[in-house]
Amino acid sequence: MALEGAVGVSRAGRDPPMSEFDKVLRDVSSELKQCDWKPLAKLLGLDDEDLAALAYENHGDLLAQKQQMLLLWKHKQGDAASPDELCLALERANLSLLAEEVRAYARSNPRISGTTSIVYPGVKRKTSADLRKSGGPFTLTNCVAIKGSSLKLQTRDSARKQESTDSIRPKTQQTRGPMARLGTPGQRKRIGPFKRIGFMDIHTVIDRAVPSDDTPPDDMHDILDNINEGFFSFLMTRMEEINHVVEQLERTDGIVVCRVRRGSLLLTVSCNGIESQRALWSKYLGGTLHELMQSSLVNDRTLKAAGAQEIVLQTAIQEEQYHRCSSQLRGSKVLSRPSTSPSGLLSPPATPIVAQLHAPAPPTPTPKSTPRHSPRERPTGRRQIVRGKGRSPREGYDAVEISMEQHLRNFCRGIKSAEESYSYFALEVRRFVEALKSVKPVSTKTISTLTEVEDFERILKDQGSKSVHMVEEFLNIVRDLSKLRAHVLENIWAKINSSLKMEGRTQKKTKEDIWAALQKWGALMAKETDFSDLQTTKAEFGNVLKPFEMKCYGGVLSLVPEVLDTANCVDDLLNSYLQFI
Repeated sequence: MALEGAVGVSRAGRDPPMSEFDKVLRDVSSELKQCDWKPLAKLLGLDDEDLAALAYENHGDLLAQKQQMLLLWKHKQGDAASPDELCLALERANLSLLAEEVRAYARSNPRISGTTSIVYPGVKRKTSADLRKSGGPFTLTNCVAIKGSSLKLQTRDSARKQESTDSIRPKTQQTRGPMARLGTPGQRKRIGPFKRIGFMDIHTVIDRAVPSDDTPPDDMHDILDNINEGFFSFLMTRMEEINHVVEQLERTDGIVVCRVRRGSLLLTVSCNGIESQRALWSKYLGGTLHELMQSSLVNDRTLKAAGAQEIVLQTAIQEEQYHRCSSQLRGSKVLSRPSTSPSGLLSPPATPIVAQLHAPAPPTPTPKSTPRHSPRERPTGRRQIVRGKGRSPREGYDAVEISMEQHLRNFCRGIKSAEESYSYFALEVRRFVEALKSVKPVSTKTISTLTEVEDFERILKDQGSKSVHMVEEFLNIVRDLSKLRAHVLENIWAKINSSLKMEGRTQKKTKEDIWAALQKWGALMAKETDFSDLQTTKAEFGNVLKPFEMKCYGGVLSLVPEVLDTANCVDDLLNSYLQFI
């Protein structure tokens, strides 16, 4: 296949239009809850190996798992895939209401058949696309974001291209007359062009945390950063606590969790009607939503993984988003902007999590204190770390200078945190490369400097592409590594260099090696450094990327592994040097 970026034609221009059956599959996938879709997949003839592959390829993207499941069923069945077969499986899965709507919509649209223009992504075809990259109208989706930092409104309403037959679609669809009860059949449309979904986000942040070890408050930002990273990474890896949250949220009619991704943690939830939105809003106002997040996400296992004795979360929904979501659900013409991104459902956080934790934060409202969370009733006397505050809760506390050993421990934690972040990033390296290739009108070429990566990020933002979050995640890892080097220079190297203690020949040589490694680290982090000639074998993406992609993007993908190797080298040298002091 020719380089996609070298041609100034968008991917959307090459994608086949969605058939009517494609649209039915899309709408059905947006209605399936987490407890429904796997039993449905079994009824459609898919096995455990298929489900495991879907979960692995779309880790955390629950909507994509459901969409690809239906595409895989259609691919395996071929011409036998039809609305009737789908309805039979839906009825056997106790989804009779959804089956009735599919059957009724199929009767009113005789063009619907099992033959569709979208194929399962595993099938090699020059012009293939998944449901998220297709033409045809995409509905709005309401999202809930739990990510340990901040949240913002995401929108996804229409695709880039609509068939001419959709031109008669009404612009708005408002319910008239008295409001029906929650969950009443016929309350909303689940299939077809009258289906409405809206966006609304929820923030859950680490508001207070008590570290497991006694660490002076001067190091508050690094401690909270490590706790945040360990806590949310553990949640995303296990998924057990998150799955419990998903099940509880989806008990409300019309609420479907679409996506979970790490950023720190982001849950996308679709509200398929006004009643669903109001039910979620009521849970927030009543404190039920916060209690669900606190009780489900914070337990002994997650505390141990985060290195904390206590974690208190904070949950919030902006009222402005509630009103915007209401407008979207009513089909407001003002909010009907076509989506410019063919893949992904969400934009990234407005500000990286690490940057927010290190930046001065204004005082934030905290949840009501409970005996479990109240610092006054803790007999241990451990210090409480509060976001945006660096004081010990004890009045008159004298600051204690952090020892060299503690700085080294923090340095080691920072390396492990960066390695873990990059391991998650490496799982989605395909999407990162696709994001870089999608930049228009920039042609695909070898990316050789961080400045070029930042330019691509800016272009993707200007284009409104939602795949920009992959580039942002990469740059966040790079910036965290740069901050880690600054930490070593300021708190470790400066003290070693200014020390008046006698040094032996071995120590002097080790000290020179430390400085050389730090200089190499700094050179790799420089924005104008050409890293196109780095050893791409360290990236080990040969099984994921094509040869020409490795040639164009192998250097940028090798940058972080190279820096991590250098950081580990600095860590070993520092430990070797300091063991004689």
